[in-house]
Amino acid sequence: MSVQDTTLTRSQAQNDILDLEKKYFSKLQNIISSQQFIDDLTNIETEIKINYQTIANVWKIKNKIKVAAERLVRHHVYMNMIKDIKGIYE
Repeated sequence: MSVQDTTLTRSQAQNDILDLEKKYFSKLQNIISSQQFIDDLTNIETEIKINYQTIANVWKIKNKIKVAAERLVRHHVYMNMIKDIKGIYE
């Protein structure tokens, strides 16, 4: 985390936002460091390695893991934070 000037006075609203950021970043850290997430990510890596040429020929994109990793994060966030999600921003 960046170094913050703690001598500046913050409003209660700013403190509330900082508390929310800390809460949700902690939840995200727990999700992406969980064994289930790591196992799923490893499975994606294995699948990409096995099918690399096919993926390269069909998708023609440089970053082969981008879409898969994004979907994996979204899946785990939804599954683990379903009670926290009030609406989805597309």
